[in-house]
Amino acid sequence: MKSEIYDDGKWTESAPVIGSPHKITKDSGVVVTISDYQQTKGRTETAWQDGELKKYDSKLQPDRPNAAAILTYRQALRDYILHVDFPNGTRPTL
Repeated sequence: MKSEIYDDGKWTESAPVIGSPHKITKDSGVVVTISDYQQTKGRTETAWQDGELKKYDSKLQPDRPNAAAILTYRQALRDYILHVDFPNGTRPTL
């Protein structure tokens, strides 16, 4: 199910804008502020990032065929949370 934004008296399917005074309604009917949404999304993205870093910890041996790509991916993961669009940016990929 989709979250919707209340905008100028009508519901839209637009993505929330950081700093917007709009509110989001979740499927449960709970209304949260954009700030609450951003904090929750930030925690979700940080947990994903931590999981990805741990998953590739054991694959850091220099003799692996894609060791350079894994190192680049791990750096992109660390940089992800520093990006201006975090937590709404595009997740790094390997």
